[in-house]
Amino acid sequence: MDTLYLCILLLVLAWSIFNKYLITKIKNLPPTPLSALTVIGFRTIFKQPIHQTLSYIANRHGPILLLRFGCRLVLLISSESAAEDLFTNNDVVFAHRPKLIPAKVFGCNYTNLAWVPHGAHWRHLRRVSCLEILPFHRKPDQQDLLGDEVKELLRRLYCNNKVLVNLKPMFLDLVFNVMMRIFAGKSVLDRYCQKKTTEEGETNEPISLLEYATRSFKMTTGETDLIYFMPILKLLGVTDLEQRCTQMQRKGDSLLNNLLEEIREKSNDGLCQKEEKVIQILLEKQREDPKHYSDEIIKGLVQVSLSAGTDSSAGTLEWAFSLLLNHPEVLQKAQNEIDNYVGKDRFLKQSDIDHLPYLRCIVKEAMRLYPVAPLLVPHESSKDCKVGGYHVPKGTMLMVNAWAIHNDPNTWKEPTKFKPERFEEIVDERNGFRLMPFGYGRRSCPGKHMAVRVITLALGSLIHCFEWERVSEEMVDLTEQTGIALFRDKPLMAICHPRSLMDNLLAQI
Repeated sequence: MDTLYLCILLLVLAWSIFNKYLITKIKNLPPTPLSALTVIGFRTIFKQPIHQTLSYIANRHGPILLLRFGCRLVLLISSESAAEDLFTNNDVVFAHRPKLIPAKVFGCNYTNLAWVPHGAHWRHLRRVSCLEILPFHRKPDQQDLLGDEVKELLRRLYCNNKVLVNLKPMFLDLVFNVMMRIFAGKSVLDRYCQKKTTEEGETNEPISLLEYATRSFKMTTGETDLIYFMPILKLLGVTDLEQRCTQMQRKGDSLLNNLLEEIREKSNDGLCQKEEKVIQILLEKQREDPKHYSDEIIKGLVQVSLSAGTDSSAGTLEWAFSLLLNHPEVLQKAQNEIDNYVGKDRFLKQSDIDHLPYLRCIVKEAMRLYPVAPLLVPHESSKDCKVGGYHVPKGTMLMVNAWAIHNDPNTWKEPTKFKPERFEEIVDERNGFRLMPFGYGRRSCPGKHMAVRVITLALGSLIHCFEWERVSEEMVDLTEQTGIALFRDKPLMAICHPRSLMDNLLAQI
């Protein structure tokens, strides 16, 4: 038996050396590190924050690598110059998405905006998203929507009477409520946020659209689709990821069906005219063009917006507050800036953000240090191409390690330090592909501008109205969860007191 194991080990080693030094050179493929070739290496790499592990591999072997995860080729890009070459010369080639199981289930068989292959249907969905959905909150009659929800967050904190608060649930509620009001209006908001219970009093999951949105996002980003990388595992039944995704999607789809039917009935009865919202507009277009505005397409647009937008924005807010609590001098400087411009007689407004440069620097620095999608959303090549002079085969998955680029000492001075001031001298923070928290190119996040507005207004309002402290003298733990998305490992708890100069204003909400 020992001899058999030794023979297998020698064969694997021989194949690895042959593949690395001969096949790679013959085909002019990017360098392939030995450590990424074995199944053991593949399994080990996902047991810790993968962006850190991949950054370590890139530091040793180079910024353009071709990894082998199981039977799949993965192109890893880890530097500013490599990312620029990739997106400048091959943006269209890598505009496809890999066919992962969560993408199949939650992406309605790869038909929603996040996972649909690049082509005519993607262009239609992108156009609807950019022209009908995302600009909606900027319409004159919607200007107070975000401000109203931020004030509701301030009211909850002021009336809470609890010094110690858990911030993540409040951030989730804020972002989700903004999204739901844009899509469906305030009149249906409460019903789709409340828990649904059985007669026995037990929770019938998913209990709300919010939980469906957050759970589907975590199942997509927090669990490795092993079957994609090693299809043989499907025969062995080692994972039930597809089954669990399907169960969750059925419940979420039922909630979305109910939402569409409620708005359709109100619209037919003429009850939506005073509260025109995105879903109503899309249903009206459905009458004229049922093919391009089917119920499945509308539900897909709602689902991807709620799922991708809610957890990511709330996560960025949580990281920003974690950094501020560990750097009270930065928090004080931001508070002084807001006090000097806004004062104590009114709340912060969206129009104020352009006049608060240091606050905007804090948001950019938080997204630099802790991009929620540190490897961006994965891409896949639609044909053979060249990247950095290397040949990249068709069907190769692409991972752009934005976290590694954001923490590259060749690009950023003292990259591991929280220094919002670094952005005061940067006019275009994406110049040279240095900062890419929302991706780049045609498959970048279409909701990036809206997300930044929500994050900045919420962060500034909380700084303006409350005093914040750590729960102890110890620094806030910045440990990250494992998985593809970058979230805190533990909930962020903080001590919160209304500021005396804002007390009268807060009492009037």
